[in-house]
Amino acid sequence: MNDVIVSNSLRFLGLFFVQVLILINVDINTTYVNLYIYPLIILILPVHIQKVLLLVIAFILGIGVDMFYDTTGVNAAAAVLTAYLRSNVLDAIKPKGGYEQNHVPTKHQFGTGWFLRYAGILFFIHLFVVFFLERLSFSNFGSLLLKTVLSYFLSMILVIIYMFLFNPKR
Repeated sequence: MNDVIVSNSLRFLGLFFVQVLILINVDINTTYVNLYIYPLIILILPVHIQKVLLLVIAFILGIGVDMFYDTTGVNAAAAVLTAYLRSNVLDAIKPKGGYEQNHVPTKHQFGTGWFLRYAGILFFIHLFVVFFLERLSFSNFGSLLLKTVLSYFLSMILVIIYMFLFNPKR
């Protein structure tokens, strides 16, 4: 149990600081791309984590990112929504045997294809909500969707690199 807490705490701190100290400064010379990796923290917490604890962690994570990005609740709202929808996505793509108590939704546990589908759905929702809340409008829906798709593909590349470099097991 303590191993799970320690590994998730270290992952939280590591990914959070990569987001707010490194990725915030990445300039791709376009207004259509932002790189995000911090939602991965929410995604690879244990499958059977208590929903309230997951939502609290997501809120703290989002508020922390908002403080660095000066976005007043945008990332917090998107992170909480991602955490809230996580169980629905896990249920929708549940493997035949279901989930055991100690399962962690990673490529190590369920395979690369399963993980990419799981992370892909939640990352897309997360990014769409972040960019929508920044604008608070569906006007220029095409540019909103373009920014979401471009940021999604580049962010998912970061997620894949992270998953292959660190290959979290718990």
